[in-house]
Amino acid sequence: MMANPTARNVARHRCPLMLIVLAGCTLAAGTSWAQSTFEKFYAPSDSMESRPAADTWEAYYSDTFSESSGTTTRQASPEQPLLPPAEMIPPGVSSQPVYYEMAATHPPQEIPYEEEIIGSISGPGHRGNALITAQRYDDHRFMWRADYVRLGRDDSADSIPLTSIGVDNFIVLSSADAGLEDDDAQAARGALYLDLFHSFDLELSWMGPLEWDNFAAVTSSTNSLYSIFSDFGLSPAQGFEETDQATDHSIFYKSQLNNYELNTRYRWSHTTKPWTGAWIFGVRYVELRELLNHSTFASEHIDPITAEVRGPAEMDYVINVDNDLVGFHFGLEAMRTVVPGLLIGGDVEAGVYGNSVKSNTRITA
Repeated sequence: MMANPTARNVARHRCPLMLIVLAGCTLAAGTSWAQSTFEKFYAPSDSMESRPAADTWEAYYSDTFSESSGTTTRQASPEQPLLPPAEMIPPGVSSQPVYYEMAATHPPQEIPYEEEIIGSISGPGHRGNALITAQRYDDHRFMWRADYVRLGRDDSADSIPLTSIGVDNFIVLSSADAGLEDDDAQAARGALYLDLFHSFDLELSWMGPLEWDNFAAVTSSTNSLYSIFSDFGLSPAQGFEETDQATDHSIFYKSQLNNYELNTRYRWSHTTKPWTGAWIFGVRYVELRELLNHSTFASEHIDPITAEVRGPAEMDYVINVDNDLVGFHFGLEAMRTVVPGLLIGGDVEAGVYGNSVKSNTRITA
């Protein structure tokens, strides 16, 4: 018989703080009811009135291409003002009368859409690459996002033998039988974005609860189950009354994970490419709760060695472990406009975190 079979022993352990580096990447694709600043103001379908004044430069001039000389002649239209605004005067020309001609040394060619919009931002002829800050979601003060998440476990600790059939015989139950690597968990992820001011968002997000639970058990009608606690019936001989010569042994494992984030996103937009994104800075808190329960039960029976009545008796071995991970991270969001209203992209984040672990063990017999 185990010493003090009804005693309850509680042990608490406080592990030192550990620093780890964690990196992750998520991809997302979806539609947005509010197009980006890039699309809203510079799409070819927009009317001239909705564009910046510099983009109306072509409205005041007409080009004529001469195949014989290979030059282009630019003629001011009647709607041209007496003197064009300074930002609309071609490079190298200080001032021009109402009607003038400007020779070009190259034939006209179709300008790609991505370059066509440059004149709307930096003036005609500019071909530089630059980033500008932008509000990707226009003037909305807040927006929300909901995702479906599916995660699986791909690794676990080494398998521990728990139960044999017969004294020091074949192992019939181990920690691996709980299937710790087999199941996936489903959860929801939600986020709320608050537009504090231009190009700056505050993000609150939560993912969870991700839950796994697994159970495995073995039975013996002849009371032939022996436990790891007696070295499978060797010490003491024939084992303990609560764990050996048993009819039922089982193992149950459950874990739950929740993730909380507070981020700031400083948004930018490429001037010549259909890309938008954000620099990400924030803090993360992850909680992981684990429970392991190993139970044994021995029904009343005659001990085959001593011929005495033995049982009934049982034991519960319970371990609770709490992991609390806190730290800061930084990252990058990148989104590409496929068609107006449809963006595809993802986030990459890396951070430094500290993990605090608390373990509680309880044995009831």
